[in-house]
Amino acid sequence: MARIPITLTLQAATTIAAIETNIHGVIPLEGTDWVSLLLDYTKGDETGVYIRWDYAGDYQATYWTFAGNDWTGVEQRIYLTATGQYEFRIDVRGRQMIKFTQDANGGTPTGTLAVKISMT
Repeated sequence: MARIPITLTLQAATTIAAIETNIHGVIPLEGTDWVSLLLDYTKGDETGVYIRWDYAGDYQATYWTFAGNDWTGVEQRIYLTATGQYEFRIDVRGRQMIKFTQDANGGTPTGTLAVKISMT
């Protein structure tokens, strides 16, 4: 039986900060397999905005690559550089909590970002 998605507004349209800033707070994931991150970005003077997530302070979300007999961890993040509405799906199976942050890159941040998530 399919679960009914739960949609939460994490942040109304807010001017992006020049330093890494929390979006909402820690979000419990009990019974959640997937989080769809719904972003509404209006670009300002900044070059772009990074969206990062971690699993409630345990560790930064990372994927691993193997090259030259060595494993390298690469931070999972989203980088937006153009005005638009975006959706990103994140596999959170087995995770207890998640937390998102935003961080402007370049220029003087004047753009806005609204954030919702849909949990299934």
